[in-house]
Parts: sequence; structure tokens; C-alpha cells
Amino acid sequence: MHLLFEGVSIWMFKHWNGTFFSNPDLNRLEDNPHILNKKIWETIGKIMETNSKAVPSEFGRAPINISRHSNGFKAEEWTNWTNLYSLPILINYQQEKR
Repeated sequence: MHLLFEGVSIWMFKHWNGTFFSNPDLNRLEDNPHILNKKIWETIGKIMETNSKAVPSEFGRAPINISRHSNGFKAEEWTNWTNLYSLPILINYQQEKR
């Protein structure tokens, strides 16, 4: 569980927010349509915070602002992000491929 949710999930998040590569030239928004800018991540974080009271307790810990607190996410938060929140939230912000 920890390999998937504290490894792959974090790598995907870093890819989407443009911090995956140590070379900043490889993390350029213009060259990678999957990278979302900081303003979008702030919006996503606010969506997660706003909806935290509506999340059933059976889902585990309520979501926190991913744009501000991703460095402190534990395996449970990454699990919830991957399984519950990422697809319904990111589908509105990722560019359509044709």
C-alpha cells in the first residue's frame, strides 16, 4: 500500500503540478499539457477543503487542501486522493486529447 500511495501517487501529483523533474526545463507548462498551473491547484485545494464536511466518515480522514499540505500527506490521504478525489476533480482541468 505504501509503495503505491506514497510512491506512485506522489509522482503523479508532482508530474501534474510541474515539480516531477529536478531540471526545471523539463517541468515547463508550455511543453507538457498535463501540468496544471499553481492557480488551478489552489482552486482544487479549496474544492477539497470546502467539500470536506460532506465526505462520509467511512471514507477515512476528510480531505485537506492538497496545494498547501501535500508534503504532509500520509498514505491514507494519498489513497483517498487517488481513489476518490483525483478523477472527479482533475477531469475538469486536464486538457482533452485528440
